[in-house]
Formats: sequence, structure tokens, C-alpha cells
Amino acid sequence: MELKFFLFHELQIVHEGSGRPTLPYRLQNLLALMLLRPQLQRREQIVDSLFPDAPPVKGRKQLSDLLYKLRQTLPEAQIVVDREHAFLDVKTRWLDVEVFQGCL
Repeated sequence: MELKFFLFHELQIVHEGSGRPTLPYRLQNLLALMLLRPQLQRREQIVDSLFPDAPPVKGRKQLSDLLYKLRQTLPEAQIVVDREHAFLDVKTRWLDVEVFQGCL
């Protein structure tokens, strides 16, 4: 049940051999950020990266909305969320960037 994520060229998601529909731009940004920073992240850090000009309350609301949509769109992804953190479990996914880095 591994999800495969391809970030080179454009974001592609494959689950059990089938491609998934293209995600909206903002969801792609959030997903790419979570894939490329595979550690537990504070929500404030994510907000600062995705919405640098937004007021903190608005940025947190936008992030909450995106996390909800991402979890609904990719229910098989192990996205761990609490009031202060967000995390995409690396054990349940494959990422082309990591394979490339391992070859260097």
C-alpha cells in the first residue's frame, strides 16, 4: 500500500500502480513541502513557508483547510496532524527525490 510521489518535472502520485488526478496548486505546494521536509513540523513553520504574507490567524486557517483537503484527497497517506504539528509518515511512501539523492 505504498504511495509513490514523483516531484521531478511535475507532481505525480501513484497508488497501487494507478496514477492519481492532479492536485490543485495549493495542495501540491503543501504536499511537496511535507515530502521534502520529512520531519515533524510546527504549523507555524509551514504557514511561514506557504503563506509568508498572511496574518498568523489567516495563515493557520488556510493551512488547516489545506490539511483537511489533503487528508480527504489522499486517505491512504499517513498524514499525522495535531493542533501544533503536521507530518507525512515516511514509512508509507516512496519519493523519487530520495532515490536520486541516494545515487549521488
